[in-house]
Amino acid sequence: MPESRPSDASTGVAGLSQRPVASAALVWLVAVATYILTVGYDFSFDDHLVIPVAWQVGAWSPLEVLRAPVRAGDVLLLYFRPLTALSYWVDGLLWQGNPGGFHLTNVLLHALVSVLLLKVARFLLPAGPGPLLAGLLFAVHPVHVEAVAWVQGRVDLLSAVGVLLAVLAGLGIGVATLRLREDYFAILTLGFSEVLRLVLLNARGVTRGAIGIAGIPRPLFGAGPVPGGNYPALYLGLVIFTVALAFLLCELLARSPLGRTLRAIRDDEQAAMALGKNVLAFRLTSLAWGAGLAAVAGSLWAHYVTYVVPDQFTPEITFYTWMAMIIGGPGSIRGAVWGTAVLVVVLEGTRFAKDVVPLIDGPQLAALRQVVIGLGLIVLTVYVRRIGARRLPRRAMAAVTGPA
Repeated sequence: MPESRPSDASTGVAGLSQRPVASAALVWLVAVATYILTVGYDFSFDDHLVIPVAWQVGAWSPLEVLRAPVRAGDVLLLYFRPLTALSYWVDGLLWQGNPGGFHLTNVLLHALVSVLLLKVARFLLPAGPGPLLAGLLFAVHPVHVEAVAWVQGRVDLLSAVGVLLAVLAGLGIGVATLRLREDYFAILTLGFSEVLRLVLLNARGVTRGAIGIAGIPRPLFGAGPVPGGNYPALYLGLVIFTVALAFLLCELLARSPLGRTLRAIRDDEQAAMALGKNVLAFRLTSLAWGAGLAAVAGSLWAHYVTYVVPDQFTPEITFYTWMAMIIGGPGSIRGAVWGTAVLVVVLEGTRFAKDVVPLIDGPQLAALRQVVIGLGLIVLTVYVRRIGARRLPRRAMAAVTGPA
């Protein structure tokens, strides 16, 4: 039988997918060309009320935008989105009240998000045309019509930009600290997080300090047949879906060439360097991936509690995360999920101790709860750790023979 050969079209797409600059340029151009006609649109819905006042509020300084919610006559945005407010301010400086400029910003943001998706897909599927096809499908998919064609719909696009900012922050920290040993790296990153928390707490003119960000809208609230009283169950389903998606993406990453290289660096850094691997670049990639996942987790938390303040993110949260990784087993994706679930059961389950021990009052319960949590974490760390970890194959010991 004649040997089947791939078509020229599939070969061309696969070859273009392996050229980062060319594939990114193609996705960018397709995304812009798909929605470029929206530049001729006018303001829609309540854009004509909110947008002009939004950029006029910060006509002299962007700090004016960050200090108060956006007001427009009878329209009051009860939530606070710094990136959105600043984008309106920049558009106001560039385009004044011209709606075409505001729509152009949305189109460019959509193109940027499409390229970011292409970059993530290249990490997960480094071979074949999959990354390029995923980027092109995202660029032209009609689900983005509202986010691009409606000026205020850019909040959906800026959410991806927020993840990008977290990734850039992680890269900045990594460049300064990843050359250090593991213990020094942990100390410096913990210190940086505390410095950042104090800066956010004291920069009241920009971050509102201890007042925090209140009134964050809940996604899908009141949507569909689920009544508002059952919203926690709906949001739990959203969180479980997001965790499952993150788990799948991490598994794909672990099975990719990038994941195998990261495991090689973890097991023997010197051997990986001897094979010509840029250890620092791969570590930065790993740190950036973790920063992106942390940004998504933080957004889920913020939209559920509808209020965030710097004091919510104390070093105690970092130690809880570290403890969850120890319980589940280091270097295991399944272990991370398992360890986090067990830790949450211990932390939240002790809140119901008063129902079991009714003879103690509130202050005594609080003190007893800390003792129980401490003892529980010790037991879990010593006896339950690595239950969710991936089992490594056993290796037979090499027999050493010699003269009798």
